Amino acid sequence: MIPSIIFTDIVPICLGYINILLCPLCINRLFQILRCQRAVCIYSGTLLSCFFYFFLSLALARGTAHHNLTGNENPFYEHYDEVLDILREYDVTISLGDALRPGCIDDATDAGQISELIELGALTERAWAKDVQVMVEGPGHMAMNEIEANMKLEKRICHNAPFYVLGPLVTDIFPGYDHITSAIGGAIAAASGADFLCYVTPAEHLRLPDLNDVKEGIIASKIAAHAADIAKGIPHARDKDNEMAAARHKLDWEEMFKIAADGEKARRYFESVPPQDRHSCSMCGKMCAVRTTNMILEGKEVKFCTEK
Repeated sequence: MIPSIIFTDIVPICLGYINILLCPLCINRLFQILRCQRAVCIYSGTLLSCFFYFFLSLALARGTAHHNLTGNENPFYEHYDEVLDILREYDVTISLGDALRPGCIDDATDAGQISELIELGALTERAWAKDVQVMVEGPGHMAMNEIEANMKLEKRICHNAPFYVLGPLVTDIFPGYDHITSAIGGAIAAASGADFLCYVTPAEHLRLPDLNDVKEGIIASKIAAHAADIAKGIPHARDKDNEMAAARHKLDWEEMFKIAADGEKARRYFESVPPQDRHSCSMCGKMCAVRTTNMILEGKEVKFCTEK
């Protein structure tokens, strides 16, 4: 018996962890694996007809292993109705993966990506017809100026199904900093209609992430999501920001650390080079604009050259 898993990418499980060869694919064994999932990513929309369009698809190994090994059509497409029956029986949510998502910014919005997206739109309706919950997986690498249009295109083609984006990374030349390139794209995507952001760590494209990589990636993704919520006018999205502004006006450091998303890191930075007094930080010292403004509002005389 395979233990129940919360969310999985089905192809690596079949090929790597459970050592099932897709040549020939044991479809009954695949169905057995599906019954152990609670939410699963399946690349059902990657068809042989899509293969002529991509330049560099980093997801290709997931979506096309069966194609490469057998020359046959995608089994997740051929047996899609049977897959849906299992997912409905066990109340499993499906993430329709995009194996032809852009693996570099030059791939973005190309014919391969769009042809697969059209298939995913049709598969979304088939899943809903069988009462299976669906989210659609979106692009991984994309220039900033293409992101908004891609979000609107997915919503139109996939009938407003929830959209899950892998970044997108807005440039390809910053390995080691892809949590930042991802957060930039994620903020634009979320503000433009994406419903779920996949976090990216600094280790992306380089190695398996460690604990600190995961933390940095999650924080970067949370920044993107929060910035998008503010841009969309989500009720109460600004509340914490307004609280932070009030705490900064008072130069109340303890309150700032309490409000901060990562208060531990904020405190560590502040205390690593402590200011001469708690009414400023070591960046500006007595020249702190907030400190000066507060002194003026309190009716105090400001003399930078003589005050202690």
